[in-house]
Amino acid sequence: MQWLSSPPCTRMKVKVSERERGVLELEGPALPARLVGGAAAVFGAGFTARTLPFLRLPIPFPFKLIPLTMAAVGSGLTLAGAIAASAACSVHIERKKGLTFRWHLRPFAPRERQVSPADMADFEVTRHEYTSSSNDSFPTSRSRAVYRLVLVTKAGEALPFEEFATRAQAMLRKEAIAEVLGPVPRKRTAGRKRGMGGS
Repeated sequence: MQWLSSPPCTRMKVKVSERERGVLELEGPALPARLVGGAAAVFGAGFTARTLPFLRLPIPFPFKLIPLTMAAVGSGLTLAGAIAASAACSVHIERKKGLTFRWHLRPFAPRERQVSPADMADFEVTRHEYTSSSNDSFPTSRSRAVYRLVLVTKAGEALPFEEFATRAQAMLRKEAIAEVLGPVPRKRTAGRKRGMGGS
């Protein structure tokens, strides 16, 4: 589960960019992601506040379960939004050292994970589509695409760590990381020894 057992995937901004020295550091969540978390917290708090007056009405207890459930949902949304707005993560990319993921989801302890260049297989850009619908007078559905930059390890693990609005943005970040890390050393394949055999 992201943020708990694995690094999060969110929008980030560049904190340090020294390509000649082979260092790139990304920091997140970016402002838009934090604003979404803050908006969710405000909406959840308002939703909870609107349901609480129904608990004071002189109605049998079974009927009070509905506003209680709604209040619980609103409280959960407020908590999730507050956590998202206050969470922090970063990716430190350094030549010869690889990628170091750091993330902190309060109230849990900060987490860290490092992937060395020897353990990296490739960086891949994946496309994800989300659909939302509205139940107004004219039912409509909207879809939006999100592009994720994914680190694939040689063990076959996929670690998505950054989101973009367009594929071009994701490709630019992929190229920047490749430039910082430099060429990947290739292992020599077994072949004939020099001076032996051949015609």
